[in-house]
Amino acid sequence: KAGSLIDEQSGVETEIIRNHYKQSQTLESIQEQTYQLGDVRKTLHQLKESLDSLKPKLRDEEVKLENINEKQNDANEALINAQRARDDFQQETQDVRIELLNLENQRDNLVFQRQTAQETIKELVSRDEGIVQEIIGLKEQKNSLQSKIAEGEKVYKLLNGKITKQRSLYDLKRETYNATYREMETLENRIRSEQRSKEELLEELTQLEIQLAEYKQKKSLISERISDRYQARLPKSLPEGQLIDDQTVDDMEMKIQRIERSIENIGPINMAVQFEYEEEKKRLDLLIEQRDDLVQSEENLRETIGKIDRVARKQFRETYDQIKENFEKLFVLFFEGGTASLSLIGDPDPLDADVAIHAQPPGKRNQSLRMLSAGEKALTAIALLFSIYQVKPSPYCILDEVDAPLDDVNIRKFTRVLDTFARDTQFIVVTHNKLTMEAANYMYGVTMEQKGVSKLVSVKFDN
Repeated sequence: KAGSLIDEQSGVETEIIRNHYKQSQTLESIQEQTYQLGDVRKTLHQLKESLDSLKPKLRDEEVKLENINEKQNDANEALINAQRARDDFQQETQDVRIELLNLENQRDNLVFQRQTAQETIKELVSRDEGIVQEIIGLKEQKNSLQSKIAEGEKVYKLLNGKITKQRSLYDLKRETYNATYREMETLENRIRSEQRSKEELLEELTQLEIQLAEYKQKKSLISERISDRYQARLPKSLPEGQLIDDQTVDDMEMKIQRIERSIENIGPINMAVQFEYEEEKKRLDLLIEQRDDLVQSEENLRETIGKIDRVARKQFRETYDQIKENFEKLFVLFFEGGTASLSLIGDPDPLDADVAIHAQPPGKRNQSLRMLSAGEKALTAIALLFSIYQVKPSPYCILDEVDAPLDDVNIRKFTRVLDTFARDTQFIVVTHNKLTMEAANYMYGVTMEQKGVSKLVSVKFDN
């Protein structure tokens, strides 16, 4: 407790010392302010005396100021009138200058239109001459191609007629050969069956004769034995129903009669059958030879068709590979990235297969063309079109509103690629897009200044 009291006492003493110091500073500031107040009062008294001495001068100056203000007002009015007159003159001068500029612009426009018209006329004349020369060359090519086509059609019709004739002859001879062959087979089968029947009957008759001879021999032996042993003779005929080798005489007679009737039914042997057979064989040989000729012709035709198919497959495959390679490059050029390719699906034969298009623009993971937007589909189709065009380019190419579904970004890509191809080919583009028009060197439009009267307007852009 004593320690805390000592601390409090020291704190109070410190506070008292601070208050004394503040009090002394306050007294010093009051004295300074008192001195400053006396100085201010002296200065204020001096100012009042100076003001009293300046009041007459101030009245004279106010009178002068009023006079000067009146003169200034008059001068201001005169200045305002002068400024108005100056503004009117400047406005008239400006109107004259504007009219002069308009006239100069009209003169420049007329001069420019005249120069443009003269240049256009010269260019059209030169292009007209070039077009005339091209038309003459194209007409000559057309005539040569028409003559070649006519010759090819004649050869084709001739070959087609020969093929039709040979085919009809082949069908007729084949039918005749088949009918004759069937008749010969029927006749040979009949002859074979009759010969087999006759041979069987002759063999059966021979067996019966052999049996009869054996029976007669046995009978003679038995008769000799009976006569030697019993001194008696057998009757010439056996009693009815008596068995000889397990067969009755009636059965044997009936069998003999049946065999004789069969021989009679066969009739006499036709010796002319051999001659007829030889004639038919000669005819058959001739038909076989003709059939072989037709088969050989058919093989030749099939070989020719196969050769044509091989050449067509080879050319199709080469062209397809070129188009595929061009499409992969141009797709990346159009879309500034992504991947694209072509593939053959369906039939293993490339001539009968379908062509599938795989396109994947940058930033997309589509699996089908249906997932692309209309602009992307159009740009993909344009890339494929230019890929096909690259295989066999021509000096002229006409594009009819191929940029219609494209937006501004895709139009920029399209015109950039178009400028690249325009180094070797002149493109004629039918379009309503302003960005495509900006990329052109010449622009031709059809306008109707008067109702029912069309007018062609051409513009040449200066690089």
